[in-house]
Amino acid sequence: MQIAIDKDGKRILAYNARNNDDYVCPTCGGRVILRQGSINVAHFAHRSNECVDNWHYDMSDWHYSMQKRFPEEQREVIVKYMGQTHRADILHRNQIIEFQHSPISIEELEERNNFYNAAGYSVAWVFDVQEQYDSKAITVDNYDNALMYKWSNPKRCLQCFGVCQACCRINTFYIFGT
Repeated sequence: MQIAIDKDGKRILAYNARNNDDYVCPTCGGRVILRQGSINVAHFAHRSNECVDNWHYDMSDWHYSMQKRFPEEQREVIVKYMGQTHRADILHRNQIIEFQHSPISIEELEERNNFYNAAGYSVAWVFDVQEQYDSKAITVDNYDNALMYKWSNPKRCLQCFGVCQACCRINTFYIFGT
């Protein structure tokens, strides 16, 4: 996670944090440690690897760069509903934006959408497909004077687009590449 709570109860970004200070998870209140290595972007991690929020939040450099396009107060916002607590990538007004770089199962995608929809939010997903574009699994063609994406072998989670549109009330899928 990029944001933790400091000893004064304020949200602090990992790249502004100091190694020897104490921080807690904004979701569960458990202690977290600052990780500032040379391989991964600075982030906070649970000491015990346990949190009430059981969703997977792997963050790549791409994911972090997408979040940085939004004001700090809209990033990693805690959403509580019916005894569950989860962390939205972005919360702007009544819209949640989820960035997805790593694979996600259709079950987890539906679970996230159902939770956010039940809590009263609409959801937009932004997928990083740069790797698929680079490998030519996705190509861009000119069709009737309009650029169109052609996807030779879509990932399983996007094959359900028509179904999810109906059952999960996903407002938008965005495909992000070059």
